[in-house]
Amino acid sequence: MISDLNLLLLHLIQVCHTFELKYRPMQTRIR
Repeated sequence: MISDLNLLLLHLIQVCHTFELKYRPMQTRIR
């Protein structure tokens, strides 16, 4: 169970990073 939780956490972190990379340019454009 612990390993599954760790995998899920890693996946969430990766998704967050991809979101940041995708939205950063948009934010700089608006500003």
